[in-house]
This record gives sequence, C-alpha cells and structure tokens, in this order.
Amino acid sequence: IQAADQVISFQGIMADIRKIALGHLLMELILKGVREESPQQDLYGFLIALFQNLESCKNIFNLWFYAEIHLLRLLGFQPNFSTCHHCKRPLIKTSFPRFDPLSGGLICSQCVNSQSRKSIRLGPEALSALQFLSEASLNAIHRLKISEESRCTMADFLTEYITYYLEQPLQSISFLKEVLS
Repeated sequence: IQAADQVISFQGIMADIRKIALGHLLMELILKGVREESPQQDLYGFLIALFQNLESCKNIFNLWFYAEIHLLRLLGFQPNFSTCHHCKRPLIKTSFPRFDPLSGGLICSQCVNSQSRKSIRLGPEALSALQFLSEASLNAIHRLKISEESRCTMADFLTEYITYYLEQPLQSISFLKEVLS
C-alpha cells in the first residue's frame, strides 16, 4: 500500500479518552485474534458498526462487553453462556457458574472442582447480562442496566476468557479499566 484516504474520521471517539481506550482494546483483540490464513469478511463491517456506535455511545460498559462477546464469536472463540462446559446441563442463574481456566468455559456448581473454586464466579445479574448481550442487537444494548459489581465481574470474566483463548493478555485492558474507574 502506497497511500490511503480517510473515509470515516470518528471525531466523536477522538474527543473522549474512554472511547479511545475502548477502541484501542478492540483493535488489539482483533490484531491478536485474527489468524493471517483465515479470511474475516464479516469483521470489517462489524468493526465499522461498533465504531459508529462508539462515537455517540452513552453507556460505554455495555458496548465494551457487547463488542468483546461478538468479536470473540467472529474470531471463532464464542463464549457459551447457556450450558455447562463439562456436563452440558443448562446454566441456572441462581447456581453462580464459574469460569474454569483448565477447560476454557463456564461450569455449573455441580462440576466445580478445587481448581475452579479459585476462578471468577458469575452472579445471576452478570450471567443474565452476558446472555442478553450475546443475543441482542447493537441497537438494543443501551437499554440494559448493570450494577457496578456485575460490571466488574463481567470485565474480569471476559478478560480471563480472552487471555485463555489468545494465550496472552490484552495489554490495553489495564488502561481501559483505569480510565473507566
């Protein structure tokens, strides 16, 4: 490539450090998650829609979680929020499923072992929010209200999940968490 023209400037993002931090995190996820040999036709269109939404976004947390979940799906690492990774039984919101770092999925309370007891436990609100965000359209996510405690749990879960599947942490996550606190 010798030259390029800017088609969309995303000025609304450039004026807000929180939006810049989220944009950086999403780009890092794509750079680390895309394999050169695999075509990603849907990724570009989704990324443009995300950045257009980010420009005028009022609820950055919902967009952050929505974007990570759907980018993971496009990259082939979609989290399963409906069934236990081990026994395949439906995850019940009252059972407080945990992320199992040995197998890379959510497990129900019956399948918890000593290793997974130390992992992130998703409460009913966090699990419901993740399920909603994984199935909702981009236009519907801003109606969702999530408590600060559940937002922290969701952020920690997604960070651990991404680190497991990419086999390395995203460097920009600490900056995003800092500017959002």
